[in-house]
Amino acid sequence: MILKIQDKEYAIKYDINALVFLEELTGKTVSEIFTNQGFGIATLRYLFAAGLKKHHKDLDITAAGDLMQQFLDVQGTLEDFSQLITKAFNEANLVKKTKK
Repeated sequence: MILKIQDKEYAIKYDINALVFLEELTGKTVSEIFTNQGFGIATLRYLFAAGLKKHHKDLDITAAGDLMQQFLDVQGTLEDFSQLITKAFNEANLVKKTKK
């Protein structure tokens, strides 16, 4: 997924390495992150940083937070951002989907 923030595009890719990085950052399994009653801003920033890692190795966690702030300043709300990141994560097809 490509996320455009102001005039720049950022490729967000969730793969096995991104999930391992996320678990190392949070100290929680991916399952624990997504089965609780949502997640906080810190976890959202970690999730974003993990998705950026594959294609934007130069961006660290603080830079991910700065990009989130740029998004909030001009493009949308924290809920909007969270929905975009969750959509990118779901598109990766790394977790089992329940049948309806």
